[in-house]
Amino acid sequence: MRHQQQGLYPYHVPSHKAGRGLDVDFAGNLVQCDLTELPGLDNLAAPTGPLAAAEALAASLADACATYFTTNGSTAGLIAGVLATAPPGSTILLPQTAHLSLYSACVLGDLRPVFLPVELHPELPLALGYTTDTLRAALAKHHPSLVVATSPTYHGAISDISAFTSLCREYAVPLLVDEAHGTHLLVSDRPAASAARSKADVVVQSVHKTGGALTGAAWVHCFNPALTLALKRALRLMQSTSPSYLLLASLDLARRALATAGLERFRLACQQADKLRELLPTVFFPSPWQQDPLRVVIDARYFGLSGFALHQAMLDCGLSPEMADTYTVTLVVGLSESDEGVERVLALAKGLPRVTTLAEIVGRPYYLSTRAQVLTPREAYFAVHKWVPLMRGQGEICAEPLVPYPPGVPLVGPGQTIEREDVAYIQELIAAGGSCTGVSATGQILVIAGEYK
Repeated sequence: MRHQQQGLYPYHVPSHKAGRGLDVDFAGNLVQCDLTELPGLDNLAAPTGPLAAAEALAASLADACATYFTTNGSTAGLIAGVLATAPPGSTILLPQTAHLSLYSACVLGDLRPVFLPVELHPELPLALGYTTDTLRAALAKHHPSLVVATSPTYHGAISDISAFTSLCREYAVPLLVDEAHGTHLLVSDRPAASAARSKADVVVQSVHKTGGALTGAAWVHCFNPALTLALKRALRLMQSTSPSYLLLASLDLARRALATAGLERFRLACQQADKLRELLPTVFFPSPWQQDPLRVVIDARYFGLSGFALHQAMLDCGLSPEMADTYTVTLVVGLSESDEGVERVLALAKGLPRVTTLAEIVGRPYYLSTRAQVLTPREAYFAVHKWVPLMRGQGEICAEPLVPYPPGVPLVGPGQTIEREDVAYIQELIAAGGSCTGVSATGQILVIAGEYK
């Protein structure tokens, strides 16, 4: 309530924008809709009634052969997608910027991840994605059981998923796309489109992030009929046996809104995002990546500020961004925007004079490393652990992932060696106001006990 009483305009997820985009009848009856598997309300574990009909309608929206609802977020969908396609002990290809959930999938599935190096923005340390050439070389070298791609990224970089899909089919390897931030692209009429259009084998979407559902509600779209049963079985492993009917209903309402008014709302949202880009110095991505039209990444250097300082200035102007890092602040424009946000951004822009020379920001920018796995994630999880101070972590093998959050991308994953640069980055991130899960309140981290070195 204290947060809500600040009256901040939400340029962050969930995309219903503090209820602005929710169905009025649903929003006014949330308590009454908090139900369970009563007669006539179906069962998500084996739906045959209204839940089955709702999933079929969602599949029709995405033109998928099957779509499954989950109230455990894209995390459950991604883990299920991995378990359904990759046999234990096999190798899977992950982007360097793989979400934390994919490390968990490797623990649960006893899998060996190979991380594909991703390209960085030519002017800023923002991760884009891996290239088709990188993927081709890895497919030929590692013979994986599964390929995972992340598109869009947290900053809105969209990869050429159609090219990835074709390449994976050439090598007869399934492709799983983490499209957690891209539900709105299902209704896009711009070149930036959903991975669903490429018919990748499995596409996972956090509908709450950009599609209008309640937090935790997600879709798992399957475009490969041979995987539907395996996906459903894997989702049963990852789902609560008491799924929230609030989230399930919000998925169906979000689907209806996208199907009936999605394109119109998308175009209006694009207009709002374009207004923000006119007022603020924003980042654009080079070819072959496309820009998510509803993700606005502000380059704070043009104001002579760090991203963290600009984030605070925005809060002071009544704006609540999605995230900040050393150089940038990211805004999420939803399908239910109003002019109120743009008006506040205009006031912010007027109060922050531009600099003539790009500021030299003090602080260590986000970086990526291509370290090898000393232990598999599963070996690291079940190994003997010990706590050590972060400042003494160099050279230790990570047991609990170190994850700057958001975006939930591990800097060091379980089974990887912690390097001096990792320690320095985390220390500076925390000092600048950021956070890192895996670091305790007392500055300790969990590592593998000495006998595993």
